[in-house]
Amino acid sequence: MTDKKLTICFLGNASSIHTIKWARFFSEKGHNVHLISIDKPIGHDLKGVKIHIVNRLIPIQKKPWIFMNMPITILQAKKIIEEIKPDIMHAHYIVSYGLRAALSGFRPLIMTAWGSDILVAPKQNAFVRFLVKYALNKADLITCDAFHMKKAIVDLGISESKIKIINFGTDTDRFKPGEKNQKIIKELDLEKNKIIISLKWPDPLSDYGTLIRSASIVIKKHPEARFIILGPTSFPEHLEELKQLVKELNLNDKVRFLGDVINKEIPEYLRLSDIYVCTSLSDAGLASSTSEAMACGLPAIITDFGDNSRWVENEKNGFLFKLRDHESLAEKIIYLLDNPSLGKKFGEISRKIIEERNDYRKEMAKMESMYQELATSVGKRTYRLREYKICKQCIMDTSDPAIVFDANEICNHCKRYKEQSKYLYSKKEILTAVAKIKEDGKGKQYDCVLGMSGGVDSCTAAYTAKKYGLRPLAIHVDNGWNSEISQSNIERVLGQLGIDLYTHVIDWEEFKDLQQAFLLSSVSNIDYPYDHAILSLFFQMAEKMKVKYIISGANDKTEFIMPRDWGYNSWDQKHLRVIHQRFGKIKKLKTYPSISPLKLFKDSFIKGVRMFRILDYIDYNKKEAKAFLQKEFGWKDYGGKHCESIYSRFFIGYVLPNKFGRLRN
Repeated sequence: MTDKKLTICFLGNASSIHTIKWARFFSEKGHNVHLISIDKPIGHDLKGVKIHIVNRLIPIQKKPWIFMNMPITILQAKKIIEEIKPDIMHAHYIVSYGLRAALSGFRPLIMTAWGSDILVAPKQNAFVRFLVKYALNKADLITCDAFHMKKAIVDLGISESKIKIINFGTDTDRFKPGEKNQKIIKELDLEKNKIIISLKWPDPLSDYGTLIRSASIVIKKHPEARFIILGPTSFPEHLEELKQLVKELNLNDKVRFLGDVINKEIPEYLRLSDIYVCTSLSDAGLASSTSEAMACGLPAIITDFGDNSRWVENEKNGFLFKLRDHESLAEKIIYLLDNPSLGKKFGEISRKIIEERNDYRKEMAKMESMYQELATSVGKRTYRLREYKICKQCIMDTSDPAIVFDANEICNHCKRYKEQSKYLYSKKEILTAVAKIKEDGKGKQYDCVLGMSGGVDSCTAAYTAKKYGLRPLAIHVDNGWNSEISQSNIERVLGQLGIDLYTHVIDWEEFKDLQQAFLLSSVSNIDYPYDHAILSLFFQMAEKMKVKYIISGANDKTEFIMPRDWGYNSWDQKHLRVIHQRFGKIKKLKTYPSISPLKLFKDSFIKGVRMFRILDYIDYNKKEAKAFLQKEFGWKDYGGKHCESIYSRFFIGYVLPNKFGRLRN
């Protein structure tokens, strides 16, 4: 490692001790450290760290306002970054600061996952999952502090090669065994008591209900036991529920919530305690509070979750218990109270484990080495050479730099297809979905809008929608390249099904200029302007017709054919605008239908407009579908995927194979 002093820019919560510890360490090592944050530092010593606070446009920390604040905070952060000119950017917590860092466009970029941003957030909905994956894909290096977190990141489709385990670490010079602080003991009136301590904030995931119920059992055998809980809460209503439970179990003087305690005093509270307990239902790696208690020589009783068993072994240096099992927890607390010498032995072993495997300075030294490597290599490197592999289930290989293989050499694309295909061909699911669409469409002229190109997918989608009793308005976008066959198919199928049609004709001069711009740009998807216009018209017409469902012929059965990274999302308005500004001749597109990411977000997640891929819910076979359409409607085949459009036929049949060496059929 070189001795070069770096300019390091952190993006993270300046009010969190975890962010502070990282920034402070590298500042003390002589690096030029900046911290960009939305949150102001409260009660923390940040001498030597330059703080930059970006201001929210809307001072509300609830959805959807959190996302509404994103653009203004990103612009402020980008301006600061341009002034700082850092060697490294390091974002903490993927969903908020990691996403902002990704959208800033700065490289080299490191991201550190904290836990819920990987284990909880992606499961909330598809949009948040997409944002998390987008941010992670932009990072040059990702760190986390647990193997189960690493697996969760890989399961999101991220290459394992760029994920490293770096623990947050514990300052073993501060957190160490020592004399009990008699002043605090006296203030709390605990001179004659055995103290069981827990440091997790009293939030739902901390599951203090389990600790309180165990206390009611422990007190019967050890009336001298006292339970103290430190930390503020983000859920005051939940805290009141816990206090009510304490009251109901007659534990008012036995279980005490001490609230927020300044960080420098936490070692004093740990040293005056006899047993540490953590009832948390979810953690990233080893919880910082658990590590700190172990460093102070306390025997730990913690939930058997995640990586906890890597740090605490039953009957060796503590105890594990099953989630929410208050009886098991009480049994183990009583056992340690009955055997204080065993608790002392557990604590001594735990102290050594933290010194060897989770020392703050050792972990930060590992991170410093990675900073130095990235600062000198990013911008000069391409993808690292990898051993050639091919999936044993499909034909995808390491020509995709984002491909990841499991122990059975099955790729992440196959696993993603298996995950997404759980609901395919489900009659129960389609009936449930159709019922929702019908309910939303009551009293309206139409209950959904439907994309129509004249191809086999869109025509089958129209037939299926009508079969299940839906009342769609079909939308066709005419970009001037319609084939006679596609036009005939549209008229035949919709006419016989009795479905109304709205056709939007794009201004030819504007669209021609856009297409020429994309040809000159040499991007691979020259059909992007048409894809974007279709998406825009879908949402425009859904809004106009006051419906919440857009039926699409897109489907996983016939279109799950290439890695996502090889394509490009049709919602990226900036992509389209930049190419047109650089290569187009018309200064401003006045009538071309376009949709911004903000408008798309508003319609999708505030108004609740959503795509319904109806073909995923039936046993869709394209060959059989073509034969059915030909027999029932006189539909005509046009020779290949998307060849109902003359320009798309040129793009797929000539440009992709001849210019980019890709076949798409």
